[in-house]
This record gives sequence, structure tokens and C-alpha cells, in this order.
Amino acid sequence: MDRNSQARRLVQSFRYAFRGIGYCLINERNFRIHIAAACCVLFFSRFYGLSRAEIAVLLLTVSIVMAAELINTAIERLVDMLSPSYNPLARLAKDIAAGAVLIFSLIAVAIGFVMFWDVSVFSEIARYLTATPMRLLLFVILLLAAGIFIFAGPRGIAAFFKKLFGKKKNNIDK
Repeated sequence: MDRNSQARRLVQSFRYAFRGIGYCLINERNFRIHIAAACCVLFFSRFYGLSRAEIAVLLLTVSIVMAAELINTAIERLVDMLSPSYNPLARLAKDIAAGAVLIFSLIAVAIGFVMFWDVSVFSEIARYLTATPMRLLLFVILLLAAGIFIFAGPRGIAAFFKKLFGKKKNNIDK
């Protein structure tokens, strides 16, 4: 196999991986919850003066939870394909995979409490957010956007904007 062929195969493998991540982003609400939570955690972590090792632990924790959600989705789709009708063992396999994500998520929350529980830093964050009305407004808008991203997803957001800004039929065309 020549180098160009190897390079094409490598690029193609990355395409497949990004396609899988994109699928979860579009179709899996829990994956979007993990993404929104990760963005919040990473944003607020800047108030803590974390060491490089602590940042590494934080990134590793976030990535493990997201990877677990991707694996859970893959297991769910595989089980759905192999057992299209109800099967108690198929349900059990899906429940176990979801349980693994729950365990990783709970551990991530525990790590978050250990790393971030500091009332004085909470006060600093509150002062930062309320320092100007514009900053507070931006924060509220970002929270609303995160909620819309989680519950509507990219397709719902795209449909909303298409409806809002899409071409309107002209009565003359009828």
C-alpha cells in the first residue's frame, strides 16, 4: 500500500469518527447535556487557578464521560439492530450501558465538587457576572442558548431559523 493510500485511509477514519460524534450531537440529548456541562465547567475553571495537572484531570474526566456516552449510543444502536422487537436481554444490555454512563457522570460530578467547592470563588464568580448588566445579560443568554441546544438540538435550531428567515411564498405564485 502506497503512502497516498495510507493517508487517504487515515483521513477517512477520522471522517468516520467525526460522523459518529456528529450523529450523537444531533440525535442524543444526553450527549448535548454533557457538552453543555463541559463548556460550563471549563469556563468557570478559569476562576480557580488550576495547575496543569488539575486541568489534565478535568479534561480527562470530561472526555471519559463523553466517550462513555458515545459508546452507550453505539451499544443502543447495535442492540436495536440485532433485536428490533422487544427482548428483555436487549433491554438489559441497553440499561447496563446507560448505567456505565451514569457511573462515569456521577464520578465526574464528585470530582467537580472536590476541585471546585470553594464559597469564596463562588462569590468571585458572582461578582464577575454581575459587574456589568451586559455581562449578566450575556450569561443569561448563554444559559438560555445552552438549554435550547440541549432540548431542541441542532436540527430544532436549524428548523427554527429556517422558519424564521426562510423564503416566504408569494401569494402571486399560487
